[in-house]
Order: sequence, then structure tokens, then C-alpha cells
Amino acid sequence: MPNFFDYPRTIRINVSYCQNIANSVVTSNDCGATIDCRGTARFVSCLHRYSGSKLNGSTCSKTTSSEECSRKLQERQQACSTKKSGLLPDSKFCHLYYDCSDPAKSKICQYPKLFSTKTNICRDFKKVKCGSRIEFKSYCQYYPPQHGFRGPPCELYHPNCEGYPDGANPHTEKTGAGSPWYMLCKGERFIKEGICPNARYGFNKKTCQGAGDISGVTMGDNLDTIVLSVLCLISHDRVVSMPTMSVNLVEPSHVDNQKDAGRYFLI
Repeated sequence: MPNFFDYPRTIRINVSYCQNIANSVVTSNDCGATIDCRGTARFVSCLHRYSGSKLNGSTCSKTTSSEECSRKLQERQQACSTKKSGLLPDSKFCHLYYDCSDPAKSKICQYPKLFSTKTNICRDFKKVKCGSRIEFKSYCQYYPPQHGFRGPPCELYHPNCEGYPDGANPHTEKTGAGSPWYMLCKGERFIKEGICPNARYGFNKKTCQGAGDISGVTMGDNLDTIVLSVLCLISHDRVVSMPTMSVNLVEPSHVDNQKDAGRYFLI
């Protein structure tokens, strides 16, 4: 019987990803991940497992009897023999790549980077053209939650910014009347979450109610730094001015812990 970690990770995705592959599937070159558009659109991944883990029916395993997977591995090995670079792109997914030292396994770019076919490295998503490769925008698509995980949903800590404009937007998961939570988006990618300076007041559209307008949040080209221009903080009946704050964000390496994986921390 398969153990907990032998099951693939699955997450529902927007039907827009199935626009050109309706009622079909698209599989990564190492057969470790796939988009399944037969019915509810899903992304299914075994890339969290041991080296070379592949989808084998409803589980993840080191081996597969699929002739297609064997053919794809041969194609990778051939590409590695003709290319100078040690890193090469997955032909189906823009956030995946493989190292010629271990062509049987795909690797994942650190969110929200994408793999550039020009430089053969993971780069800022704004500088990468994916072409026909599938371009994920959500953290939880890069790192789907564990099978049977009973903790908070991935989107609670990493909300999906697809379809939202740059800047501060209402948090998609921490909602409810008067919720003070918001999320910062750039290029439809989630950058960090925030809470209004005075939690007694909710966040509405681009504004912390009763605590000043934060629609002027500016984000430079470097995603590791966000400058928050906080106009004022209302404390009872007194308005206290606050200077511009520079917030440095550190994105740790991916880990399997659903709650802590890839979170941003203030330093």
C-alpha cells in the first residue's frame, strides 16, 4: 500500500489553462507533472518526491512502464549531448527545467521566476517569454499542497493574484466583513500579504478604512524589496504621521512544510 508521500500533489487550476488542451492532458518531459483537463481542470505533481519520481497511475514512483516517458527521457539525454549549457527547459511548463547531470528529473524555479530559453536559467518572470510553454502565476501551482494535508489551505498564506491589478487588493482568502487583510500583487503574482495599520478598520478595495490610503504602494523591478508609503495612522482621535518604510523581504528555499514553505519574512 502506498505511503503518504507516494501520492501526487493536486490543485485545481483555472479553466483558462485548458483552452488549447480541452479534454486532454499535458505532461512534463520527465512525466513527473501533468495538467489534466478531463473534467475539473487540475495540476498533478510528483516533483516533491525523490529524484526522477514519475506519475504512475494514481501514485508517484521511480519507474513507469510508459513508452512515452521512455521516449521523452531519450530526447532529454540527446539534448544534453548537443547543448553547452547544463540546464535546459521543460518543453511544456515554463517554471520547470532540468539539469543534464540528472536529466530524468525536472526542477522547479523559485517562485515567481520562470525559466528562460535564452539564458538557460531561472529569471524574473517579466524578462522571460514562455511562448507555447504553460506559464503558472500562483505559488500554489508551483508547489501544490501535500496529499491529505489537514492544515490551512495553501492559498491562505499564498493567495492567487491572477486577474488582479498591481498593488494592494483585498485578500482572496482572509475575507469577511471588515477584514483588515490585503495582498500585494505584481504582474498577477503574489508578493506578500499585509494587514491594515489599525486592525479595527477593514480593507476596502485599495484603502484601509480609517487608516489612510495605501493605493500608492510602489514596487520596483526587484521583487525582493517593496516600498510602502503609509500616509497616516489614526489612533483614536489623533492623526500620527508615519514616514515611508522600506520593507525587505526574504524568500526562503522551498520546503515541504505547507505553512512555512516559501513565505516572506520581514527583516
